[in-house]
Amino acid sequence: MKKLKIALEYKAFPIWVYDENGIFLDNDSPELLLKDKKLDDKLVNLQATYDALFIENSIEFGYKGFQSQDEKNKFEEDIREIIEIIAKDVKGKYEVENKIDMKKL
Repeated sequence: MKKLKIALEYKAFPIWVYDENGIFLDNDSPELLLKDKKLDDKLVNLQATYDALFIENSIEFGYKGFQSQDEKNKFEEDIREIIEIIAKDVKGKYEVENKIDMKKL
């Protein structure tokens, strides 16, 4: 079965699509999910929040993290909600794998 991995990388879309053999196909929503504008907005916001956890300028690039535990908890809730929506929408067509390790954030 094809696989959708939900993973966060700086300045990359959070959905990674793999074929049945584990070969990377795309870093975007599969066509099946493109019609869900609310989901797309949630994914874009998730990535924007993740990208904001870093400092990037001409002098440095580094991780600064969340400003509060509440902010981190909200981020984790958003991830769970997004994964639930995706899993429901692609059931039987893709396996969904959460590759986000909140302990590392």
